[in-house]
Formats: sequence, structure tokens, C-alpha cells
Amino acid sequence: MNRFEDLAAFETTDPVLLAVGERAATLLQSSSVVQGLEALRVAIVDFERAPVATRDAYFTSNCMAVVPEHGIVVNENFLRDAEIAIRAFGLSGSVFATPFLRHESEMFAFVRRVRAHPREYLAALRTLSTRNEGEQCRRDELALALVFFLGHEVGHLRDRGDRRTFTITLPEGAPLETQLAAATAKYCRHVDELHSFGFDLPGFDLAFTRGSEVRAAADAVLATLPPHHAVNHDAWFLAENRADDCGIEVLVQVLNAAGPWSETAVPAPVLAVRALFAVGVLSWFRDFLGLLEQLSPEPERANVGSLILDMMSDRQNYVRASSVFGHEHRFTLLRAAVAMGRVLKQCAIEPADERLRAEVTQRWYLCRLLMDTAVKLASTGASTAWMLEKDKERGTPQLFMMQFESLAGELNRLRGMGA
Repeated sequence: MNRFEDLAAFETTDPVLLAVGERAATLLQSSSVVQGLEALRVAIVDFERAPVATRDAYFTSNCMAVVPEHGIVVNENFLRDAEIAIRAFGLSGSVFATPFLRHESEMFAFVRRVRAHPREYLAALRTLSTRNEGEQCRRDELALALVFFLGHEVGHLRDRGDRRTFTITLPEGAPLETQLAAATAKYCRHVDELHSFGFDLPGFDLAFTRGSEVRAAADAVLATLPPHHAVNHDAWFLAENRADDCGIEVLVQVLNAAGPWSETAVPAPVLAVRALFAVGVLSWFRDFLGLLEQLSPEPERANVGSLILDMMSDRQNYVRASSVFGHEHRFTLLRAAVAMGRVLKQCAIEPADERLRAEVTQRWYLCRLLMDTAVKLASTGASTAWMLEKDKERGTPQLFMMQFESLAGELNRLRGMGA
């Protein structure tokens, strides 16, 4: 029988990750939400060393609450990738000076390097000087990112939620109709969620308007799912919303707690926004590249231009595109954008520094601009059932092309905003 304390044998031996984990655990104690828990244990686990039985019982690709044992499991690989993102973005003081933000090709090359040799890449980053702010600054950024993700799991512990019941798991080789229904459920939920945060797509109002013919077609598809799948998906999304709200609440409480922060003079909210931006953007482009490679006959040449053609050629590709919207949690770019907005609203940057305020505002705006592709995928995906219905009525498919913005274009928009 597996027990949470048995994970100690497989915890990370990386001294930086161990120090960051200890730092995050200390910071969490300043949150009244965490103080209200009966107990809290955190294990950063190297699952590559763990036996099959342990992986079966506790594996997560990122973080997972283990409710009966008052614990949270963190995958070492997830935390390592977050550190890579934070250190890589930390080499530049401005989003406009960040080399791999200039074009998708450079961002995808960065993702491929990280994906191919993560340990070696991180080792190299740790040897580089990071501005003039010191090593502790980068570690504090990583600790704050971890505080947010742990705070999310604290929400599940507080609500005593069981993550294993909150998803739609389809058997291998499920019929296309069932795959479409599962993807539609995810798209509709995200369209509603994105709309609630002010992310809309002009001309696709019917996608988030309950009672519209677009949503009626989607509802007809959703009705083909087994009832427990639909109920579980609703429960999963609501539980994730509550947990993310808890993660933000915990992070804000930590940031507003009295006491010294880093060895540097950088205000804590600035460190948090930097971290959330870096982790959110790397996560999005990693998943986005995975989608492009899945759709493209030449994965090594996948780009935004090929996505336009792939989506135009086959509407069923919108079923496949639902993969970018997360499996265990909502997709990280959305979580980061919402958390960054709340931090900037509820946490003061003191001492006041206009340069740092401009820096974090730029990051928040760019994060929101990068939501454009997600909004377009979700809006079109939620409308796919209606489009297919209209195709049948006409007897022929109608040509439909969605233009996806380039990363360079989003940076130009950011410059034009004067942020």
C-alpha cells in the first residue's frame, strides 16, 4: 500500500529546487487559507526514480492534491520547466528585448531546445548572470510561482475535492462523434470562461450566448455524452475555478504579508508577475507547438501559417485543437493572465517605481494579447457543431478561414498601445 510519506524516497535531490520548495512552504504559512488547514505536506517528486506502483498512485504532470493525506505532490519536471522559463525570460529586462519573443520560429526553437535537453538547458541557464538582481531574485520568482500552483491545490484540500472524478476520459478509439462531444464540452466551458474575463471574438457572440442556435447545436452534441460524463465535466470545471480563485487568494495574501522579501529591492508583486508571465507563455507555446506538430504532415516545419490551412482544410481539426485547453487544469496562460491582473489590482508596488510598473504592465498586456489564438480556437470550436449542421443543410461545406495573429504582430500591437 502506498503512503504519502513513502514519496520521501523519491523526492528531488536538486539543491535549487529543494531550496525553492522550502521557501514556498515558508511563504505559504503567511496565508490565512493555509493556516486554516488541518495539515499540509508538500513533496517535489522525481517520478523517473519512482516505481510503477508509486507512479500509479501519485503521478501528476504538474501538481496534485492528495486529500486524505493532507498533501500536495509536485512533479519535479514541472518545477524545473518553470525555472527554465523564469531564468530564460529573466535574461532580458523588457519583452521587446527578449529574443525568442520576436517571432514564433524563435519561440518554437526555444521550446524544442527545452523539450530535448531540459536538464542541460537549465544547468546552462543557472551559470548565466541574470541582470544585476542576483540569484535570490530568480529563486524568489520561482517560489512565488510555486506558491500560486500550491495555492490552487490548497483549494482542493480545503474543498476536499477528488480530482479523479472531474474529467471526461474517453477510451482509446472512441467514435468521432464522442470525441466531438467531449471537445465541444471543453470549448463551450472555455468560451464562457473567456467571455467572463473580457476575452471575446467579434462576430462570434452566438458562441457564448445561451439559447442561440450555435449553442443549441452544441447542446445537442453534448446530449450524446453519457450523463455522468457531462455532470463530471461541469463539476471539474467548477472545482478548477474555485481552486484557481484560492490560488490567487493565497498568492495575494503572501505578497501583502509584512516583512522583508528578496535580497534585492525588487517589490514582491513584480517578482510574481514576472514568474506568472514566464511560466504561462512557455506553457502556451509548448502546447501550441504540440498541436501544430500533431496537425502538420511536416512537424519540424509547423508554424502559425500552417495552422490556418490545417483548420480551413478539415473542421474536425478543431476536435484535436481542444488539447491546448488543458487536461488536469485549465490552460496555464489563462490562469496566469487572470492571476497577474488580480496581483496588479490588489498588491501595491512599493517603493513606487515607474520603470518596474511599466515592465509588469507590458507583461500583463502581452499575456492578454496572446489569448487571441485561444479565444479564436475556443469560439470556433464551440461553433463547430453548428457549422457542421449548416454544411449538411447546404449539402456542401462552406469555406471558412480563421486568421491567427503572429507573435510579432502581437508585439507590434503592444508597442502601439504605448504600454
